[in-house]
Amino acid sequence: MRIIQRIVQRPTQTLVMTRQLQQAIHLLELSNLELASYLEQALLENPILEAEHLCPEESTALGAEEIEPYYDDENLWSSHHAGSLTKKFTSGEQETDPFHDLKAPEKTLREVVAEQIRSHISNQKHQLIASNLLFYLEPSGYLAPDYKEVQKTLKCTEKDLEDVVAQLQKFEPAGVFARTLAECLRPQLQAQNLLSKPVEIVLQNLQKFADGHLSSILKMYHLSQEEFAEALMLIQQQNPKPGLEYEYESNDTIIPDAYLSKSGNTWVVRLNDNSLPRILINKNYLQQFNRLELSPHEKKYINERLHTAHFIIKALEQRAQTLMQVCTEIVKRQTLFFQYGILYLKPMTLKEISQSLHLHESTISRVTTNKYIQTPRGTFELKYFFTSKLQTLNKKKDLSSETIKFRIKALIHEEKKMSPLSDEALVDLLKAEGIQVARRTITKYRESQNIPSSYERKKRYKMEELFHKNI
Repeated sequence: MRIIQRIVQRPTQTLVMTRQLQQAIHLLELSNLELASYLEQALLENPILEAEHLCPEESTALGAEEIEPYYDDENLWSSHHAGSLTKKFTSGEQETDPFHDLKAPEKTLREVVAEQIRSHISNQKHQLIASNLLFYLEPSGYLAPDYKEVQKTLKCTEKDLEDVVAQLQKFEPAGVFARTLAECLRPQLQAQNLLSKPVEIVLQNLQKFADGHLSSILKMYHLSQEEFAEALMLIQQQNPKPGLEYEYESNDTIIPDAYLSKSGNTWVVRLNDNSLPRILINKNYLQQFNRLELSPHEKKYINERLHTAHFIIKALEQRAQTLMQVCTEIVKRQTLFFQYGILYLKPMTLKEISQSLHLHESTISRVTTNKYIQTPRGTFELKYFFTSKLQTLNKKKDLSSETIKFRIKALIHEEKKMSPLSDEALVDLLKAEGIQVARRTITKYRESQNIPSSYERKKRYKMEELFHKNI
């Protein structure tokens, strides 16, 4: 048998990723903060480009458009427009601004601790570690369990990390940077000269006391009932969450890419262009070159820069239009959530938005990743609104996974302390509400919210009862 090789030509279609197309996709993925950095570099490299910074009044006025939407049976917006910097949506309910009377706090917990880091830690290496640990400080004043990530990030030794934690635990408010309840209470008692031997014994065995091993612990340490009761009373007088005395600020400074606000009965979506300059062609620069006799090489350089400048301006306009389209569509579909809260969050997929806007699903994914919208209900990543759906028993209404998570959290919050709800019990309670969810799904949703099992919650409730009640 002979093997014959032939060269055959067949026509095929392939998408060639040009450098400009790659740049356009890259711009679509950038957040406002990243885009500002990109434009700063582009302005340095391209003399044809110039920046014009807008004042907030000019920015808000650009591209304003009022939409007259209507509701269908599913309470979704059925008309859409996009491409401008501001969009308005009308709803039928007046709403007052709940933040109108709030005053800015004097100092946050992190600000108080940061001042002490600067004044009390002179070692430069330890100061760097301490500054990074600041981002792991929880609102309660405790150190988040994943604080050891600092060791990997900074590549410091475990000893250095623990030495810095020990230093931070001496800061005010007393009990800050604790990893356990005992670590939180001990500095408070020590500051008042109340850390006696019986108090220390109780602190070291809090969990054992909560688990019902009172008699064996008293016998082991030769501690009387009276000594235990007095020590417990002193412990109960301390603050188990000292950080809550201060205003708390989030870990990251998030610059929203878009804003959603409500004025009267009108919803307004506006892109945050205040943090970005308006990019223009520098006409004066071009006119100067036109008056000069340039070499072919110089002319080629200017033409290339002009072409790049036009491309960047066009890509920025396309990015703004696409971002506005997606934000607009999200608000249309999730209006009830913005109006009434998480119980009204609708299931929504990238595919649904891509089909509605006639854009590729990958484009929707890129434009919603690492992009944030500031709303009256908080600041959310656009990805937050894309949730899987679970069908109710009557099969007439789908619920989002986030709504189910909210119900699980609410039911656990309302549970009886001495008989916490098991995952099976949660299945039955949700079924009574018309929501069919498997037990393994309940477990997954509970764990995703860092909610312990019913067994662990029962142990915690016992600890709280021991702490808050006198014997």
